[in-house]
Amino acid sequence: MGNMNRVVTAGASVSALAIGLLLSGCGAAQPEPPDRVVSAVGTLSALPGDITAARTILREQCVRDAGFEMPRGAVTTMSSRAQYGSVVGVWGSEEQARSSGYASTYAPDVQHPLDAYAATLSDSAADRFYEVLRGDGTSLAEYTTANGATFSRSDTGCEAQSDEHIFGSLERAMEAELFVNEVNAVMAEKVADLPVQAETTEYEACMVGQGYEVEGLGAELLAEQEFGQYRQYGQAPDTPERNLAVADYRCQVDSGLADAIRREAARSIGSWLLENEARILELQELVKQSVENAQAVIRGEG
Repeated sequence: MGNMNRVVTAGASVSALAIGLLLSGCGAAQPEPPDRVVSAVGTLSALPGDITAARTILREQCVRDAGFEMPRGAVTTMSSRAQYGSVVGVWGSEEQARSSGYASTYAPDVQHPLDAYAATLSDSAADRFYEVLRGDGTSLAEYTTANGATFSRSDTGCEAQSDEHIFGSLERAMEAELFVNEVNAVMAEKVADLPVQAETTEYEACMVGQGYEVEGLGAELLAEQEFGQYRQYGQAPDTPERNLAVADYRCQVDSGLADAIRREAARSIGSWLLENEARILELQELVKQSVENAQAVIRGEG
């Protein structure tokens, strides 16, 4: 992700974005949001892994073009925690579970390939490397949220070039990233009290049937306990971890827990979803197009 700086405008506080997300009438009954909005907000709770991978591919090539001997193909993708809104542990698909595994099994000192390469350089060369990567900060692109908070980032450097390629502009890249944070901030107000106990009990029983004992959505903790922190950036999960993740996903589906969480989380913020319906659907299309751009990069076509 590019470095974004927060510019606090007049009348805004450091927590202006979060404050603007608090729901009015928290104790009141929430309206039922349309299914299309529920589905869309689910896809916006985290940027897809293809975008992460394509960003790195473009940035690696960009620093090589600037004269740095960055190794080719240092990364394809990195596991991101399964997550629906602020509910960590809910898989989006079986393929995500199979290919990503759990972030808890990454080595404690895992580094992004760009940072790992910079660590091999002299101090002066590393400074130049990061200036090439991130720009010198003298020219900025800005994005202002609906709440009046302004964010900025350098519009020069490899990070900026990669995001312009994938998202179409730096402003659109910031808009997508900030909305991910916004979705999670809104849901964090509500998810602790979702009425999904029956589905959770059925999910836990399903996992026992698969040979795994977990408490709630605790498979990520189990993965670290069973397999340790053994993976480096870009390393696929080993078979035992992959088997656990697939069982985790299937039990979430079979028990109805994943659907119940999505349904109840969306219902708990129904007013906010309806108020932001147009923006949510527009951003879903932006992310969809950005994923297509990213996939072209990964295939070597973009």
